[in-house]
Amino acid sequence: MTSGDSGSSETFSDAAQIRLFGKPFSDLTYSPDNNQTFARIYGFSFEGHYYKLPRPALFLFDSGGQKCGPGGNSSDDQGPFETAVIGVESRDWHFGRDITVWTVNKYDRATRLDVEIGTYDEVLLQPMTGAEAAFRNAASFRTKAVGVHQDR
Repeated sequence: MTSGDSGSSETFSDAAQIRLFGKPFSDLTYSPDNNQTFARIYGFSFEGHYYKLPRPALFLFDSGGQKCGPGGNSSDDQGPFETAVIGVESRDWHFGRDITVWTVNKYDRATRLDVEIGTYDEVLLQPMTGAEAAFRNAASFRTKAVGVHQDR
């Protein structure tokens, strides 16, 4: 089966593709010897749906990605776009001019870094010694005492 334009046909492997949307993050480098780059990711599309992350996360990619905003995949008036690039069939939002998309397979190995900025009290002490930590420790103790898969 052939198609007139390259973006109109799909393959079985397309079902495993995830498209992550964000911006290259130049403040952090992995290795100057290769083409890997970090990007701050704001959302992703998978199986025809777009998901916005509750807060951006840093991911490491093997390539520079592909522009998907105006000047990349669509015109300045947000005209037609390619489903093969963004992974959804329609959209009622607009990507910023500086947004890039990275396409990965859901089975690829990923590196994700969550950035937390605050005081040591906010990012270290409170999460580890406050009420949240007490609940986590109690749940962990119960799991060890009762067993994860114990029949009743």
